[in-house]
Amino acid sequence: MIILPSGRVVDLSSHRSKYHALRLGGAGPDSTHRHLYALVDIIYRKLNDAGKPKMGWTEYDYQYSGYTLDTVRMAMDWSDEDKSALFNRVQQDSPRRVIETARRRLINIQKYLSVKSYSAPHHLYLVLKERLIKLPLQRATAEQWLATIYNQKKKGVGDEEIQWSGVTQFLRQQHVESVICKEKIIEQLDYSNISPELSSEQVWGK
Repeated sequence: MIILPSGRVVDLSSHRSKYHALRLGGAGPDSTHRHLYALVDIIYRKLNDAGKPKMGWTEYDYQYSGYTLDTVRMAMDWSDEDKSALFNRVQQDSPRRVIETARRRLINIQKYLSVKSYSAPHHLYLVLKERLIKLPLQRATAEQWLATIYNQKKKGVGDEEIQWSGVTQFLRQQHVESVICKEKIIEQLDYSNISPELSSEQVWGK
């Protein structure tokens, strides 16, 4: 976790290193440490209701910034102070070790791989919201809402959509007997952590 002068809290992630290497080309297991910057994402750590950084235990605590360590230098929504603080911080041992994990995520025969990209449809993960809007149920306990939402899986709502919406996590934090209105449930649906912009396919040889 890196706290910047502006108060923004960021982390580094090498999970998409292989994707970046395939997309950009040039970076491989033998690249210099500095060249690995292009393979490391900057992710924002979300804040809780008290304004404190979330613990980072689940994907709901993070949001991809859209920048890598290489591209953030050109970010218009970052101050020079934040950029300077970030690059001073990544020279230290702990961030350097995170950056080095990008090297281990690349395979030895990287040059024999290519990548295909596909645009994604824009209607992903909206079925649950539509079903909730149409429900005649207006008020129910947290326990009843959980049962109602999980019952939607029998009607074509994907388990991933329910999990990624964040609504079940919200309901489990409520007292089982607390009564919650439907509008509040719909407000809790949050797909901001999902970025269905493209999918990639690794192609071996021909």
